[in-house]
Amino acid sequence: MVFEADSARASMVATLRAQGVLPDRRLEQAFRTVPRHAFLPEYDLDTAYANEALITKWDPKDGPVSSVSQPRMVAEQLIQAGVRPGDSVLEIGLGRGYNAALMGCLVGPKGHVHSIDVDTELVDQAAAILSDIGAQNVSVEAADGAYGNTEHAPYDVIVVTVGAFDIPTAWFDQLRDGGRLVVPLMFASMTRSIAFTKDGGHLISGSMEICGFLSMRGSSADDRGYLDLHNGNTRLYVQDNVVDGLERLPDLFTGQPYTAWSAIPLRFDAGASPYLELWMAGHLDPYGVLVGQHEDLPLGWLLPQGSAATWTNDSIAYVVLRMTDDHRAELGAAGFGPQKERLVSELNRLIAEWDAFGQHDNPQISVFPKTADPKSFPPGRVISKPDSYLVIESSLP
Repeated sequence: MVFEADSARASMVATLRAQGVLPDRRLEQAFRTVPRHAFLPEYDLDTAYANEALITKWDPKDGPVSSVSQPRMVAEQLIQAGVRPGDSVLEIGLGRGYNAALMGCLVGPKGHVHSIDVDTELVDQAAAILSDIGAQNVSVEAADGAYGNTEHAPYDVIVVTVGAFDIPTAWFDQLRDGGRLVVPLMFASMTRSIAFTKDGGHLISGSMEICGFLSMRGSSADDRGYLDLHNGNTRLYVQDNVVDGLERLPDLFTGQPYTAWSAIPLRFDAGASPYLELWMAGHLDPYGVLVGQHEDLPLGWLLPQGSAATWTNDSIAYVVLRMTDDHRAELGAAGFGPQKERLVSELNRLIAEWDAFGQHDNPQISVFPKTADPKSFPPGRVISKPDSYLVIESSLP
């Protein structure tokens, strides 16, 4: 059994190395050392070491509520966190404890990982597994992650392993100046794992990774809303906007559509569409994401992860694609309602600016506590959260 587990773990590490997500020996050694299968006793070895997320707890009503994340995503977050020997780390979202064990290897005997989870059952399971594998520098506690852990603050690093709708005040206060916060942040109907650095009175984004995480439970749970459109087969997700008042939008799809094309190609092979998504989120207000099947819409294809959309009280427009005669995927916009032409023109203008700016640059995102003065914010779209302001900077170079 030991040989088989070591072999399966070595195979997982080889896969991660080939994918370029184990850039240094310390991180690679952590993945070689921590027995992932110990945290997944309900799965066979091949599954336990597969490069995929595995559900560890289901709720009869809500479905999956906890998982052990995909190894690649775990590695990417740890790269973002930059955990160093001797660091004091706070983890929000312990789960079964696999990620905490990896970070325990990275901080070494002079560092410590303090991990909390709202689920008492999971905390008890994690405590037993961590004890069995000899993880002596990892402490676990059942608590609401939104409040952090004041006892051991300030922290050098805070790593959040669940999708968070907001940056709670506690995380901001408990992170030392110059410290790093890595969080799968849900905003503008998308999720990105963002590495923030605390700089005095605010947080400044660094790297961003596309990700998908189970949503945080407790007081900072996601409150994303959506509106069913066009025969119920298409949805407009409006996480940071209010659904109330949009009741007329579904009826617009029975009207005459308007479309216009930008002559700008989308380079799928280079993964450009997520950058367009962030660009649109930083410039459109209101902003939402339209998700549906191509054949269910009157015209145009939606982008793979959903298309940026904007609207008024009587009109809506969204980004679409088409294949041209020379086999390119061309970006454009489609719209419905009395103001469709204006909205479509606005979307195509933003597509042109994004193309000129560079299809593979993320905007900077700054986070300010709710006590900050909005007059001090950099130019950009301001998203007001319960505990924070997010500013997606929109200045052109």
